[in-house]
Amino acid sequence: WKDGSLSSRPGQEYVYNTAEDESELGDFCACYEREWLSGYVIAHKGTKLYKIDITTGEHTALLTGLTESNGSFFVYGDKLYYMNRHEYVQITTAGVASFVEPYIPIIAMNRNPAGYGGDLYQPENRIAAGKEVWFTADGTSKDYHLPYTDLDATPALTANVNGTAMTEGSGFTVNRTTGVVTFTTAPTQSSPEVPNNVKIVCYKSDSATMESVLACQVVTVFGEQGVQIVVCGGTPAQPNAYFWSGNHSFMDPTYFPVDNFNLAGANAAEYITGFGRQQSMLIIFKERSIGKAQLSVATVNEREVVNLPYYPINDNTGCDLPKSIRLIK
Repeated sequence: WKDGSLSSRPGQEYVYNTAEDESELGDFCACYEREWLSGYVIAHKGTKLYKIDITTGEHTALLTGLTESNGSFFVYGDKLYYMNRHEYVQITTAGVASFVEPYIPIIAMNRNPAGYGGDLYQPENRIAAGKEVWFTADGTSKDYHLPYTDLDATPALTANVNGTAMTEGSGFTVNRTTGVVTFTTAPTQSSPEVPNNVKIVCYKSDSATMESVLACQVVTVFGEQGVQIVVCGGTPAQPNAYFWSGNHSFMDPTYFPVDNFNLAGANAAEYITGFGRQQSMLIIFKERSIGKAQLSVATVNEREVVNLPYYPINDNTGCDLPKSIRLIK
């Protein structure tokens, strides 16, 4: 509805190259609504991500191995991101596409080799199997006890001792069942002593936790007052849950702290179907209700974290048609 009459949305154009077989390209899944590269749009068809010449319709594959499922594009910083309920992809301004490598958080610091003491630092990342733990060497212990057991078979663990990088099998071994890392030579301390001089990265995946974010059907970027986060919602396992990235001091679209989630209302079976933005509010649409969330920053254990509490707006009207939400006037 525009200027008192119905009209088609401007900017629509049929892009197709007759030299290419559409059946080989695969079913159309999603497309970024604007040009990302000059003269090109980015689209997901079949199992590939393409850049499409808006003049000739020529398709150039940027990435393969995608699941044939519709998804959402969004811009964060200087990259275009894409979530399709299975994979998480990033595209640079130079047109290089790759699967996102999630941020590996530092779970604990100041631990002794036996695995006692220390301080919790960053929450685990929902979409990452990797976890980093920092120890303070005692000069005699070869065995370092991680706070995890039954580690993933791959990838290999890595370590850094007094600034020297090591890989599993070269400088140390690991018992994945017990989570004990054994160094060939006991890590020593410098003089004066420096805490956290032994840093170990291990991997333990949790498919259900990863899918809580990666399987979300709606995604948006929301922020104010210098805080910009990615918000996802509407998973088959938790239809009314929404999750957000980063925290106040560490904004990263590849980091979804395990504590960053909330429930949109009491009806756990009612899906989140879309997001909208109205001034400083994130509007959360469900199948039969509407609510809002607003950013708040709280101090927890002397660290600032972002909260996104939910407030109901309308319990009778909702949106059962995803991707149909638009701001009017």
